[in-house]
Amino acid sequence: PTAQRAVLPEATPVPSQALRADPAMFGAAEGQALQGLGQQLDRAGGVVAQHAVQLQDLANEAAATNADTMAAARVDDYLFNPKTGLTAKRGADAVTAWGEGGETITADIQKIYDGVAGSLTSDAQRRLFDQRWKRTASQALGTAARHVASENRVYLDATQQARAEQAINGAALNWSDPVAFGQAILSIREAALE
Repeated sequence: PTAQRAVLPEATPVPSQALRADPAMFGAAEGQALQGLGQQLDRAGGVVAQHAVQLQDLANEAAATNADTMAAARVDDYLFNPKTGLTAKRGADAVTAWGEGGETITADIQKIYDGVAGSLTSDAQRRLFDQRWKRTASQALGTAARHVASENRVYLDATQQARAEQAINGAALNWSDPVAFGQAILSIREAALE
């Protein structure tokens, strides 16, 4: 047998094609639209976040203002209540209410602060309230100090008057005892000079 040789046809060169693809054919317009939408949503999210911060700032301001109003009302009652307030106390009662170096008044004012500040729900609210409270507490302590100083003077005048009256009564009762009478007269002079 004879081997036959297969003859293959020669390959004909195929002209190359340059395909032009339009991006629109692959969804470029939709992609650009989605990208634009994403940018708009990003901007909208920023605006929403900014508004949320502003709303929280307003809520904190409102809570601090409310707390300051409550504290001021409690301080006013503590100072000016016609029956129980500090300014209703006279003479020795006012001096006693002041306490040693104002300790009693300071402790009472601190209790008001603690009661009101405890109602606040965030550190931001407490910071805003604390700024206002410093003014309120300072004014309250100043009012208390002025009242107590005035009443202390009234108390001192009353004790000096009582001392003078006691000396006069002692002189009248002891008119026949020269030593007791002389001592009573000295007490009257001392009381008059104070």
